[in-house]
Amino acid sequence: PALFAGLNPTVWDICLEYLDLVEKYPCPTSYVRGHLFKLLIHCFQIRTNFDLREIIAKSSSLVDFKEAVLKLRERYIDYHTGDKVFEYPEEIKIFNLKFPPWICQPYVRAPPEVHLEKMRKIQEEEKMKRSKEDSPSEVESGMSKKKKKRMERNPHKPFSKARENCTLCAGCRMPAGLKCAFTLCKHCCKDKLVKEELDCAGHKMFVKTNRAKAREREKLAALNGEHVAPNLSESKPECMDVINLSEKPDR
Repeated sequence: PALFAGLNPTVWDICLEYLDLVEKYPCPTSYVRGHLFKLLIHCFQIRTNFDLREIIAKSSSLVDFKEAVLKLRERYIDYHTGDKVFEYPEEIKIFNLKFPPWICQPYVRAPPEVHLEKMRKIQEEEKMKRSKEDSPSEVESGMSKKKKKRMERNPHKPFSKARENCTLCAGCRMPAGLKCAFTLCKHCCKDKLVKEELDCAGHKMFVKTNRAKAREREKLAALNGEHVAPNLSESKPECMDVINLSEKPDR
């Protein structure tokens, strides 16, 4: 092996040799994918190679694996032969490699403090990204985060545009109900109806009407000498139970 012979082979030579052995001695594709990732770990840290990384990550064909390795060789063969000068990108400098990334060499894991610092930066970048997504210009578009993510994952898939230019809720800036009398979404409309005792035919919520019916029943019960038990539900007070106080309770 090159490890004991003092040799430094290129990653594509070892990968192609390994794939030839896999064709001769078949094994599960997941094993092959894992070994290729370990061999190409440094090359796949470079952003320009993310497309090749996706091929190996998603494909299940040895032919696709071999094509990805051959493409990697085409990208770095001129640097290996000395025809071009390789400049280390920022994402690969943190590994402090002894040899160029296309040369087989040990993979040394980063210390815990370095890994934690890296994860902290990633979280900050995600927060910045989310804050940009919540910018007024995007809120005005009327699309939820979930729909935006679906569109990013499937840029060529036609999504429904029925509510693309819909009216936004005056409370939370989400799409408002198409028939709402107050131009609100269902959640904001319900809060308004309960607080101000109103009705909304668009959302089929009739707080004012239901409470008026409950009051009428209370008046009728009072005239008949009955007692109306209070109901904890404010949205449907018509469900109140009527108890006749003239009857003696069973003992």
